[in-house]
Amino acid sequence: MEIRTFLLRDNNDQPEAMWSIVRNITERKRIEANLKLAKEQAEHANRAKTAFLTTMSHEIRTPMNGVLGMADLLLHTALSNQQRHYAEAIQRSGRILLRIINDILDFSKMQAGRLSLELLRFDLDEVIVDLNDMFMAQARRKKVDFHCALTDSVPIHLLGDFHRLKQILFNLIGNAIKFTENGSVDVVVEVMEEREIDTLLRFRVTDTGMGISPEFQQQLFQDYSQEDTSISRRFGGTGLGLAISRRLATMMDGELQVESTPGQGSSFWFTARFGKQRAGDRKAISMQPTRRKSISNSDFRGRRILLVEDNHLNQEVAAAMFEMFGFQVTVANNGQDAISIYRATPTPFDAIFLDCEMPVLNGFETTKQLRQWELEHTNRHTPIIALTAHVLQECRKECLEAGMDDFLQKPLNLTDLEPVLRCWIDPNDQSDQIAKTTASDALATHESQDRSPLPTPDRDHPRKDVNTDAAHSSPILDLSTLSCIQNLAQKGNPMLPHRMMDHFMTQTQKLLSDLELAIERQDSQGVSFAAHSLKSSSLSMGAVSLARLGHAMEENHSRFDIVANHFSQCHTTFAEASEALNRFLILPQESEYREGSG
Repeated sequence: MEIRTFLLRDNNDQPEAMWSIVRNITERKRIEANLKLAKEQAEHANRAKTAFLTTMSHEIRTPMNGVLGMADLLLHTALSNQQRHYAEAIQRSGRILLRIINDILDFSKMQAGRLSLELLRFDLDEVIVDLNDMFMAQARRKKVDFHCALTDSVPIHLLGDFHRLKQILFNLIGNAIKFTENGSVDVVVEVMEEREIDTLLRFRVTDTGMGISPEFQQQLFQDYSQEDTSISRRFGGTGLGLAISRRLATMMDGELQVESTPGQGSSFWFTARFGKQRAGDRKAISMQPTRRKSISNSDFRGRRILLVEDNHLNQEVAAAMFEMFGFQVTVANNGQDAISIYRATPTPFDAIFLDCEMPVLNGFETTKQLRQWELEHTNRHTPIIALTAHVLQECRKECLEAGMDDFLQKPLNLTDLEPVLRCWIDPNDQSDQIAKTTASDALATHESQDRSPLPTPDRDHPRKDVNTDAAHSSPILDLSTLSCIQNLAQKGNPMLPHRMMDHFMTQTQKLLSDLELAIERQDSQGVSFAAHSLKSSSLSMGAVSLARLGHAMEENHSRFDIVANHFSQCHTTFAEASEALNRFLILPQESEYREGSG
């Protein structure tokens, strides 16, 4: 209830009486409580959305590491023209997918007010060279002239977020080439304002394409805007790029505008303010674009790297890249193994590359323990570089705070890897390398045999899913994984399928027992760990139906009713997977062996 009381006075202004009004405000309080609850639910939903997008980014980028990494490695081998065309198509499609993922994540951060800029040293002419390298081939295929140039007065050595600058230019140039069937696309950079400490630059992208109607120009920078729904089907894209680009230009103390006439092309321009580098700023720093000579496979011969990664495919991709540069690679499957290897190895590693998200001990805690060990037992500082599928700025900050020296974003590629290797490892510093190599040969060989990576599916074995029982809605096995195991067996390791099958059977039975016990004790961490291990080992064997159950239990590890429901299907699914694996993987080998011996 709400009570309001007034003092009544007589004609002589003397207190005479009290007057009170009592009002029932139950309904108003109910509405206020509902509004407060709705606000809290909305805030919770927004936090959940951000967490979902972060997790989605990690989940998608991890397999993309395998796709783009293997395509990159493949393009560095001898290929026929047709094979190179196929590999380049895979790489282009993967990059387009990453662009869509990045647009969605940036849009979410923009809505939450968390879109941020970094202050980095960079050279503008190298940004222009990168853009030329990126778009010249695409323009040439469409027979469109592409020119990208700086006017003479533009300062080169700048301070700002060159990643975001390239993102805006990538959107504008990509759209210009996409919507231009013939003619040209020109990029010009000029100075609008120059002061002692900073400069305001204007970037103009002009094309001779289809142009934009005056009506649509008014809504061009709105979210998900496309002038014609057929455009998205023809050209692809999310319709978010221009909205994000305008927001980024505004954050750079500039603006983004368009001038266009239908049928006569368009001119998009934006302004952005950048600081000027001082003479003392011209230092080599990590994670900035630098034109360097190509690395030969002898540049780092004899140098040693510790790779810490729990995903077998990612192990293979990263190890293959390091080995291309001449490194000896020791692999640890998790942080705890990495610490044990690091402490037990008498000669130091030249660098440690480690995944941030791992079971047993994650990358952050592993780094802290490694740094503590160095502090107490050695006088050296080993470079530690994070490998992560997360793209949010908070993750980069967490990496540096944990004691890591640098940050590489998955999917890992040779272009990004090369400058980081040169930044932290001097290829000319070969002191004591012969002794290091001799002392570490046995360990490196042991580790390379221990990790037993699976090769990628060969081009003659396209991806197929196998369902041995039509009643099941999802496939039991993934044939592409099985063909990888079979190919490896045919290349000199005939007992590999048997060893993997034995390990899978023993490990899965133990994990199912661990899961049952964790559910009984309502131990959410125990469920999470066992379910993650079940997912990983099942994927290595191609048992996708069992892996899906493991993933579902890991995702809902604190919801024991959901976990119990999924666990109830595990034993049946495991039995089906085991039978199918024997049929497709083991029995054909034994048959071939019997026929050969006969």
